[in-house]
Amino acid sequence: MYDNSANKFCSLDRKDFVKFLGILIDCNLKWKHHIDFISLKISKTIGILARLRHFVPTETLLVIYRSLIPPYLSYGICVWGRAANSYIGKLLVLQTRALRLIYFAPSDAHAIPLFIQSKILPVNMIYFDAVVNLMHDIWKKLAPSPIKALFTRSNEIHGYNTRHAAKGNYLRKEVKSEIFKRSFSRTGAISWNQISPDWRDFSKPIFKKTIRRFLFESLSDRDDYVKSTP
Repeated sequence: MYDNSANKFCSLDRKDFVKFLGILIDCNLKWKHHIDFISLKISKTIGILARLRHFVPTETLLVIYRSLIPPYLSYGICVWGRAANSYIGKLLVLQTRALRLIYFAPSDAHAIPLFIQSKILPVNMIYFDAVVNLMHDIWKKLAPSPIKALFTRSNEIHGYNTRHAAKGNYLRKEVKSEIFKRSFSRTGAISWNQISPDWRDFSKPIFKKTIRRFLFESLSDRDDYVKSTP
């Protein structure tokens, strides 16, 4: 880059990542650095829970969890929430470790009942919840114009009354790049198309409650669990 004030060229150092609005963005958009960063923050909270659990009731521990951990998991998750499973799995392991500590459960205890009992969503469902709520804003034309411009309804492309268009679905972009396959402009449409068309015109408060109820019902139907180590 040319520096006019010094009348010379200056070199730019290449960095593995940059911090923008609290999110660590790496050059390959793999989100490893950001997930490592929030994993460290969550691990510190888990240490607090481990020290306090013998002295305070469960409800207090849950208040601490909800105050300190979800903000890291939810902030900007529409952007980084489709990172590789190996990275997202790291956060899920930390969540389950925290819940097992809170409930004095063994390290190999079934994790799903703990999520349901505490009314806490695992990180992959936090992602889905955030995405469809943002898509609801797009559907209602309440989102900023640059975000709305990322999506096109099927019935805006052609006049044929196909099943896809009649449901009010968004077009799913077909791409080859792995980065774009995980981008919000694609996963947002996929997530939105999965929910019931009957829910889409709900008011925001009712929509949010409906989605959370749907997610916890889906969680209760699962039969897997998360081990204490990746």
